[in-house]
Amino acid sequence: MELNDLTVIITRPQEQNRSLKRELAALGSNVISFPCIQINGLSQQQVQQGLSQPVGSYDLICFTSPNSVAHGLTTVPELNQLPSTTQLAAVGKTTAQALYAQGFQNIVVPDQGNDSESLLKTLAKQPLKDKTVLIIKGVGGRELLRSALQKRQSSVHTLDVYERLLPINPPPLPQYIDVIMFTSSESVENFMTLSAALGRPSLLACQTIVGHPKISEKVSSLGFKKLPIIATSPTDQDMLIALQQWVAT
Repeated sequence: MELNDLTVIITRPQEQNRSLKRELAALGSNVISFPCIQINGLSQQQVQQGLSQPVGSYDLICFTSPNSVAHGLTTVPELNQLPSTTQLAAVGKTTAQALYAQGFQNIVVPDQGNDSESLLKTLAKQPLKDKTVLIIKGVGGRELLRSALQKRQSSVHTLDVYERLLPINPPPLPQYIDVIMFTSSESVENFMTLSAALGRPSLLACQTIVGHPKISEKVSSLGFKKLPIIATSPTDQDMLIALQQWVAT
C-alpha cells in the first residue's frame, strides 16, 4: 500500500485541518476535510465577565489548546502586556508553538505528552502553594488540571474563551475510505453523529489513527472494528508519521 493510494479523512476543526491536508495531498493521498468540531470564540464581553481579577496579577497562566491561545489573546488584550514575572504554561508542544508565534518566551511545556497529565508532571517540582493560577480554556472539558493544582494549595481560576460545537451541514463523504484521523475524543463522538446523519454506518470498518490512548478507548467503545493506531501525539507531524508507519507495514 502507498500513501498515494489512500483516501484519508481528517477531522480537526476546519481552520486546523489545512496544514495536514496540504502535507497529505503533497504525498499524493486523497484527503477529505471533515471537521467534527466547530470552534466559536466567545465575545470579549463574555470573556471579560469571567475574569475574577486582572490577568497580570496571576503567578501562573495555563493554556489548554492552540484555540485557547488564539481566542484568549483576542478577547483579553492584557495578555500581551503581562509582567515578566508571570509564568506561562502549555499542555503540549502545539499549544506552546502558538504562544511562541505570538512572541511569548517564558513557557513551561512538557517534553512528552500533550494533555493535562503531562503538564502536571512538568509542574510537579514547581512551588505552587499559595500561588494564583489562571487556566484559559474552552467551555466544558476536563477538570483534572484545576483539581490537581487546587490540591497543591494553589488558588485556581478558569476562563472560558471559546466553545466547541457540533458542525451543521457536514460535507459529503466518499464511498470508500481507508483511514480516519481523530485528535480528540469529542471528535470521535461527533463523527458518529454526523456520519449517522449521512447514512454511513459502514465507516466503522475503516482504519483509525488517533492522537492519544484515551481517544483509542473512545474509538473502540463506539464500535470501530479495527484496532486504532495510536500516534505519539496529536500533532500533524506525529499523526503523519503514524500513517506512514502503518502504510509501511
